[in-house]
Amino acid sequence: MSVRTLAAEALLAGMARCVRESILPALADPHARTQAEVLAVLLDGLPAALDESSRAAARADGDAARAVLAELGEPAKPPPDPSATLADVVADTHALHAALAGLAARTRAAGANQTLERLQRYFLASALAEQATTAEQAGDFAKLSAKEDAARRGGGGEASGGGD
Repeated sequence: MSVRTLAAEALLAGMARCVRESILPALADPHARTQAEVLAVLLDGLPAALDESSRAAARADGDAARAVLAELGEPAKPPPDPSATLADVVADTHALHAALAGLAARTRAAGANQTLERLQRYFLASALAEQATTAEQAGDFAKLSAKEDAARRGGGGEASGGGD
């Protein structure tokens, strides 16, 4: 067995091409075709999740978590170096979230409501920031859903207002 790593972008592009060139031509059912088209679009969009803006967002969340830990007098390891991979930055942020969740459990048990409120504010802000990126994609999914609904009704897969 050979050990070889493909770049995620190349792997995802190949998967999308496979769906478009091998699977879509074999599908006659409009609903199945729309599902395959949705899959290809999702595969095309996944590399964006690996881009620099995602690394920056994860790093900013980690920095905010570190600041909360410092504010509450808890130790935190230093941030990953600037050349760290997205996976490393995300792992760091997850570790910080785990530390904050542990602190929240201890705080809740001790009845320290001010500290618990501060932790709740952080976790709410973190969740809102994470959801903001998915809200930007909602328009794309709405278009795909409209296209799928049209295909189910026998409209040939195109929703009114044009397709992608």
